[in-house]
Order: sequence, then C-alpha cells, then structure tokens
Amino acid sequence: MLAYAVGRLLLPFPTPKRMFIAAKLILVGSGIIFPILKAEGIRATFFLVTMPAYYRTPPVQSTDDIE
Repeated sequence: MLAYAVGRLLLPFPTPKRMFIAAKLILVGSGIIFPILKAEGIRATFFLVTMPAYYRTPPVQSTDDIE
C-alpha cells in the first residue's frame, strides 16, 4: 500500500513537494512497522504458516479407538 502511494506521488513527474510527501510517508510507515517487527519478529509477522501452533489442543480420541 505504501509502495502504491509513493509510486503515485512520484509518477509521472516527481516534484520536490511530492518527493517530500513521499519521504514523509516512508518515514511514518517505517515508524509503524519497525517496532512491530522488532517485538514480534519477521517470521511471526510475515510467515505465520511456518510458526508452530502451541495453542492447538491435541486431537481427541474417540471411544471406539480405545480398547
């Protein structure tokens, strides 16, 4: 989303005002995402499938399987 907004500002012709606004957007965006990445970790933020699910309960055995 940030890349789209910065791209729209800088195309077709980047003016100094638009470059300043784009730099502010990048600064604000990084101020939001970097503390989250630092606290949670890159793997936990972007690759959720690779994280083990410690909160899952083990599968329940049915009474037919127990002998």
